[in-house]
Amino acid sequence: MTDEKDMERIFAKRGIDLGFREVTARYSQECELKVGWRRIGGQIDFWVSDYLRNAPEDVMRDLAETIYSKIAMDHDVPYTPVVLEYLNDPSFVAENQETYVGRLDGLSPGPWGRHKDLCDSLARLEDAGLAIEIPHLFVGWLPMMDSNCIGHSSALMKTVCLTRRLDASFVEDEMLDFCLYSQLAFVSLEYGMPGWERDEKFRDMLLGYPHGSELLGKLRRMGFRMTRDVSPEC
Repeated sequence: MTDEKDMERIFAKRGIDLGFREVTARYSQECELKVGWRRIGGQIDFWVSDYLRNAPEDVMRDLAETIYSKIAMDHDVPYTPVVLEYLNDPSFVAENQETYVGRLDGLSPGPWGRHKDLCDSLARLEDAGLAIEIPHLFVGWLPMMDSNCIGHSSALMKTVCLTRRLDASFVEDEMLDFCLYSQLAFVSLEYGMPGWERDEKFRDMLLGYPHGSELLGKLRRMGFRMTRDVSPEC
């Protein structure tokens, strides 16, 4: 566990090594897991998601190294195996998922909508042999908002939230099941794999779904698009 004082020390030590004369860092209550910063000359201030409060020091050191590399314009630098192992550990979800879903504005308390029950959709996927087992999974509905994305899904937090635009009597069960499957497929892919590999596996899973290509076309004609993962954003 890294308290705020130790976290600031870790970021400050690496920052001073890189030429910053003053470094401050604080934990921040963010919805998504992120690390932000504000830099003025030789001063830099970090705000670090409080989801990382329980991260051990070796994880925080590696995270600080990665963030400083991104600041140096190496935006594609990957997270280290130490950081990824921590984020992908089931204990991370167990510790943080409840807080995460509590920060999603307007999120339903469960899978029950006004017209559609996602438990029924999950059951149909299971009956069809299309179920994807995901430990600690949370499934719910989010307000429609202005986005045409079918959902807001976090592989990190094992959370699938479909837009309430799909919670309508005229949405066919076949389409709802495909939309739910797509988000389950995305969340099932381990966070941290190269983007191209993740996209390729996700596409293969969608096209391997019965009539997947046709359903994708129909979804586009309905004005929807798939969503991408929303966290972490460092």
